[in-house]
Amino acid sequence: MKFRFFPVLAALLLAVLSPLATAADEAAQFRLTPALLDKLDAIDAEGEKLRQLRGDDEDEDDDDEGDLDDIASVDAFVKRIESEPEARAILARHGVAPREFAMAAIAVLQAGTFIAFEAAMKKEDAERLLAGYTPAQRANIELLRKRLAAKEGK
Repeated sequence: MKFRFFPVLAALLLAVLSPLATAADEAAQFRLTPALLDKLDAIDAEGEKLRQLRGDDEDEDDDDEGDLDDIASVDAFVKRIESEPEARAILARHGVAPREFAMAAIAVLQAGTFIAFEAAMKKEDAERLLAGYTPAQRANIELLRKRLAAKEGK
């Protein structure tokens, strides 16, 4: 059964993520690789350990109203990462530059959003939407789709 609230949900998602539009345009040509996704997983795991050691609640950051505005461009996202010494250190340990991390995070968000909503779309609509993406975005979607399928198979 198709979700009847999909158009409303899609509009809400677009409204929430609209500050990322500029960043998304800049990242449209960025290609993810399996090696980079492995590094992102390791960075995420290390960040999670750090949050647990500090007793941080991951949801606390969701209350900061300026968060989305702070990453309205790739450069702003990079500046924010560079302003956090712990974030810079974690990225350095994994050989990922702040700009590469920012671009990869946006690319994963783009690909993941398509994959998340794909099941709620008619096949023709999903194909039409996918056809409008750049070759890099389509490659990222396929890479992330395969990676998620492999993780589910474990």
